[in-house]
Amino acid sequence: MKQSVIPTMEDIRARADIPVFEVAGALEPMTGPVQVGSNDIYSVLKFADAVGSRALMVQYDYPEFDDFYVDPGAYPLEEMFEEECMDEVYEAIDDRNDEIDEYLDKEYDGEPFAASVFVSYDGTAYGMYVEDDALIEAFGETSDEFMVRLMLGEDDEEGED
Repeated sequence: MKQSVIPTMEDIRARADIPVFEVAGALEPMTGPVQVGSNDIYSVLKFADAVGSRALMVQYDYPEFDDFYVDPGAYPLEEMFEEECMDEVYEAIDDRNDEIDEYLDKEYDGEPFAASVFVSYDGTAYGMYVEDDALIEAFGETSDEFMVRLMLGEDDEEGED
């Protein structure tokens, strides 16, 4: 199993001298808090101690699968593609969605792809934010990116013309 850059609750609790709580919806996904120091757990803990924080919060960000699945009804396909190409378009969409299903079934274990570890000080979140770039990349292009590439007629495989 690959090692993630995302800290686990156990890792964070092992380093913290204050209670650690997992929260949801405190921060916008994929944004994180105001970064402190070197954007690492030690900087966050030092800041928490300096401001007298009584708790450390952790928010994990998970992928929105709707961002990756292509819903043909969400796009004006008749305006985007010639009528004679529609069968190929639907086939490409089905193949794309099958690839996402296969990835989710065989490779994705439900792990977060980003984490914020932070304290609240004077109404602002201060802490660290880290993303698992390899996991984000493994999901591939979003549905919008896929549709643009399909509309432009670009090949699936890199290096093909």
